[in-house]
Amino acid sequence: MRVFWLIVLSLVFSFAGEISIATYNVENLFDCKNDGSEYADFRVGSSSWDCAAANEKVSRIKEVILSLDSDIIALEEIENEEILKELAKGTQYKYVLFTAQKGAPIGLGLISKIRPVKSEIFKVPNAKTRNILKVNFELEGKNFSIFVNHFPAYKNGKAEQQKAERTLRAALENEKNAVLLGDFNTPYGSRSLLNDIIRIRSYVDLWGFLEAKERYSHAVYGRKSAIDHVLLSPSFFENGELSYVFESFEVFKPAFMKDENGYVRSQDGVNLYSDHFPLRFKISTQPSGQRSGFFTKIFGFKDEVNAASQEGKNSPAFGSEYKISNIDDIFAKPENSPFFLSRAVVIYKDKNGFILGEDHRGIYVFDPQNDLELGQMMDVLVTKTKIYKDALEVGAYEIKKMYDVVQPDAFMMSASMLKEARDGDVIDKISGELKGGYLHTPYGRIRVYSPKGRIFDNKNIGFERVRIKSYKGQNQLYVE
Repeated sequence: MRVFWLIVLSLVFSFAGEISIATYNVENLFDCKNDGSEYADFRVGSSSWDCAAANEKVSRIKEVILSLDSDIIALEEIENEEILKELAKGTQYKYVLFTAQKGAPIGLGLISKIRPVKSEIFKVPNAKTRNILKVNFELEGKNFSIFVNHFPAYKNGKAEQQKAERTLRAALENEKNAVLLGDFNTPYGSRSLLNDIIRIRSYVDLWGFLEAKERYSHAVYGRKSAIDHVLLSPSFFENGELSYVFESFEVFKPAFMKDENGYVRSQDGVNLYSDHFPLRFKISTQPSGQRSGFFTKIFGFKDEVNAASQEGKNSPAFGSEYKISNIDDIFAKPENSPFFLSRAVVIYKDKNGFILGEDHRGIYVFDPQNDLELGQMMDVLVTKTKIYKDALEVGAYEIKKMYDVVQPDAFMMSASMLKEARDGDVIDKISGELKGGYLHTPYGRIRVYSPKGRIFDNKNIGFERVRIKSYKGQNQLYVE
C-alpha cells in the first residue's frame, strides 16, 4: 500500500465562494519504463508502446486537465507516482497524491491547487482491486473530504464489486461533508451498486440532475454508459455549511475530445484521449439554504434536489414516452410490460429468432421472420413476454429506432459471471476441461450440449459467443 505526496513551494491561491471538482478516468496512463507490473500492451520492447507514445498520451491528458481547469481533479488508471507528477508539472496543481496496491499495474490519484489537510488509504480486503483514497480539505474554515474510487470491472463479477462498495460504505461512518467520485463500473439507476449508500446514508448521485439522454461518460464500442459517478452527502443539500452549486454538474465534452456522434475521438481503433469523458461540478461555502433559484425561493433547496432527481428518473429516452427499462426488469416482473430498452444489441441469432443484449444480460426474442444483423443496435419496446419450455422470452416487440451495427462481444456476459447466468445470456468466451459432458472452468462447471451430437472430452477446449439455455431447470452451454 502506497501513498505519495508532492508539495511544491508556490504562491498562495485565494479561493472564495466556489470551487470546481472533477473526476477523470484517463484510460491506462503508463510511462515508458518496464517495472514488471505493466499490462502486456504497455511493455516497451514487446509491444507498440514506447516513449513517444507515452509522451503523446501525457500531452493529450494534460490538454484535458488544463481545459477542465478544476481546482481538484481525481484521476483513475494511472500507473505510478512519477507519471502523475509529470501530468502536474508546469501547472497550478502543486499537490499530488497517489495510491496503488503493491505489484498492481495501475492505481489512482488526485491533483489539487488547494493544499490537502490529510489523506487516508482504504484497502479493499480479499480483492485484487484499487485502493480507495480519502483526502481531507479545508475551504474558508469549512472541512470536506473526497473519496477517490475505481471499483473492479463488471467482468470480474458482482462479488468483487460488492467488496469495494462495502469498504467504501464502512469508511463513510461519521462523515459529514463527503464527496464520492470516480469510476465505479456500475450504471446509474435501479441496478447501481451505490444504491445502498444512496438509500441508507441519503447520498445524492448527481446523474439525477441530467436528462437520461445526457447520462453518459463512458462512450466507446457504439455504447454510452454512466459508470463514472459523483455522490454528495446530504449535508450539501440540507442548509449545511457547504453546498452543491445547482446546475453545475456536467459531463465535460469539448469538441477536441469527441466525434460527430458524441463518442470519444479515436484514430485507427485507438482512443486519442481516453474511453471516458470527465465529470465536473462545483461546491460553495455559501450554505445551501441561501442559494438562489425558483425551487429554493418556494420550497427550499432540498426540494430542488428532489424535483430535479425525480425529473431525471422520469426523463424519456430519445424522445420516447416510455421510461427506460433493462433486461433485469423484464425478468423481475415480466407481467409489467411494456418495457423500453435503450440501445439494446442483437448478440445472437438462430433460425427462430435472436437474443437482445443489454448490460451483459440477454433475453431471447422469438421472430423467425426478422432480418436483423448480428450487432444491430436499436431502441426496442417489448410489448409482450411469454414462457416457452420453462424459459422467459419476448413474444412481441416494436423497433423504435435503429443505430449503427456494432461489435456484439462487448455486450455479452464474461465467463467470470457464469454463476449469475440464466437462459438468454450469451458468453463471449469460455474455456476449461470438458469431461463427461460438463465444462469445468475456474468459475464453476456447466453442462455442454450440442444439437449436432456429442462433444468429446478435452482437457483444454474453448467456446465463443455461446448461448446459455435452460434444460429441466439446469443451465447448459448450447453449442451450435
